[in-house]
Amino acid sequence: MEERGLDFTAYLTWIVVAIPTVTWQIRDHTLTSPRTLAWAVCYIAFIVLFYLHDNLPRVPVVVAQSVLALVCCFLQPSSFWCCGCTVCAT
Repeated sequence: MEERGLDFTAYLTWIVVAIPTVTWQIRDHTLTSPRTLAWAVCYIAFIVLFYLHDNLPRVPVVVAQSVLALVCCFLQPSSFWCCGCTVCAT
């Protein structure tokens, strides 16, 4: 697959990952909390670095993206793989 197709797949994946997180924040009325805003900044920074990955040195970009992804996981209380419902909480 050409790189353009892979980039599209990566952007689509990150959008799909964001949907549950934003949905939970809307449901819990915490969309404008400091923690959610910090998550959004890290999330957007990751995507911007991914967009610029061809124009920047490879190793620093990969390190920065890794740190940003880990911070996003830390800032999302339920992480990306749990919906926070009563079934998951037990």
